Amino acid sequence: MPTNEQRRETAKRKLERQLERRAQQAKRRRVLAIVAGAVAVAAVVAVVVAFVLTNKDDKTTSAA
Repeated sequence: MPTNEQRRETAKRKLERQLERRAQQAKRRRVLAIVAGAVAVAAVVAVVVAFVLTNKDDKTTSAA
C-alpha cells in the first residue's frame, strides 16, 4: 500500500506529464493553423490569378 507521500509524488509526476503533453499539443495546433492559413491564402491567390488569366481574352470579344 503506497503512502500518502508516494501518492502525492505519483500525482505530481502525472500532472507534469499532462502539462507537458498539453503544451506540445497546443504548439502543434498553432503550427497546423499557420500552415492551413498559408495554404488557404495560396489557394485564394491561385484562384484569382486563374480567373484573371482566363478572362483576359474576353475584353476584345465583349464589345460586340
